[in-house]
Amino acid sequence: MGRVGSFLLGVAVGAGTLYTAMNYHVVRSEGGTHLVRKTEVGLVGTYADIRQYSISDWRQRPQLTQAMLKAQRSDLMAASPTQNLQQRVGSIVGGVFGR
Repeated sequence: MGRVGSFLLGVAVGAGTLYTAMNYHVVRSEGGTHLVRKTEVGLVGTYADIRQYSISDWRQRPQLTQAMLKAQRSDLMAASPTQNLQQRVGSIVGGVFGR
């Protein structure tokens, strides 16, 4: 492949990456990495690692929250606050009962 071919390949890869970044949230969860379609086109909030998200984190990212609900991926959302609460309750119960 010559210089022009390499350049055109780079342009195509760059255009594909930009399209993905502008139209999808890349969401990292306990179950892996997911693409969730954005509700508004733009580069804001392209990547989110939701493994340690609390309820306040979801409130601070309304575009991501809305996109997750619209894409019917609330199963990924529910796990984070629930797991966080379970860990807190588990540590309290463990401290009380000496576990």
